[in-house]
Order: sequence, then structure tokens, then C-alpha cells
Amino acid sequence: MIFVRDKKFYTTLVAFALPIALQQLITVGVNMADNIMLDNFLSKSYIFNVMLEECITFADSFL
Repeated sequence: MIFVRDKKFYTTLVAFALPIALQQLITVGVNMADNIMLDNFLSKSYIFNVMLEECITFADSFL
């Protein structure tokens, strides 16, 4: 493996990765809250469809 010893490289890497990680964390949190709210009002088949759509959206965010 190649290890980079340049500290500026890791600083730049964290500067790019941290906002992306926080955005994904917020997205997962909103989707989870959405599922919890829908659980009180809808049947399980509707909740499954919402969860399936969220999985597709989550996978699509990486493309």
C-alpha cells in the first residue's frame, strides 16, 4: 500500500469527506424519522414501498 505522508493531503481529504458524510447522516436521519411517522398511519405494505424507495434513492446518491 502507498501511504501519503503529506499532512496537507489528509487535511484536504477530510475537508472533502466530512461534508459528504454529514449529508448522508442527515439523509438517513430524515428517512428514519419519515418511516417512524408513517408507521403510525399506514399499513406495512405502504411502509415497505417507502423504505424501498429510500434504498433506491440512497444507492442513487452514490452514482
